[in-house]
Amino acid sequence: YVRKYDLSGNLKWTRQFGTSSDDYGLAISVDSSGIYVAGETTGALSGPSSGGSDAFVCKYDASGNLKWTRQFGSSGSDIAMGVAVYSGGVYVVGPGWLAPYPMTGNFYIIAPFYVRKYDVNGNHLWTSIFGSFSTGAATGVAVYSSSVYICGYSKSTLTGQTDNDAFVYKFDTSGKYKWAKYIATASEDAAFGIAVSSSGYA
Repeated sequence: YVRKYDLSGNLKWTRQFGTSSDDYGLAISVDSSGIYVAGETTGALSGPSSGGSDAFVCKYDASGNLKWTRQFGSSGSDIAMGVAVYSGGVYVVGPGWLAPYPMTGNFYIIAPFYVRKYDVNGNHLWTSIFGSFSTGAATGVAVYSSSVYICGYSKSTLTGQTDNDAFVYKFDTSGKYKWAKYIATASEDAAFGIAVSSSGYA
């Protein structure tokens, strides 16, 4: 569901949505163009299920009217854990198996994270696949100017640790990879939220 209150705490409206299967709303972002909700469904919110769990993003207007829903995924498990709207772009991130890397030896290596961009009308603009080749998730996204910052956690060969490390990835708003930073200790580390301003990100 998505629910709107005014700044005094008065309930304005509630919109419940879903399927007969399991559905989860996991992230929300708002600007003057609308309200964007992202999450996971094991049913069919819009069109047929791809199998396993699919990611989704949907848009409501300020009055609670549903404008569009986009469901996407693969035959595996795909989740939208973060969404951000900025300057006409809607950016969705999560763990997913949307596209394979080239075959290496006898195995297909598949990256477990994605960042996907829509415009505010629901048109898909691009998808970039990134990450390590083990467990982990992209969990949050923030956008400023021409940069997209993504946080999450994974096992990284860069840090030499055997437990999960927190990460921040940077892409530009055209979907091109710029850099990755890892935050690692001897224990499990993860990042679940990120914010950015003109002075930096946290």
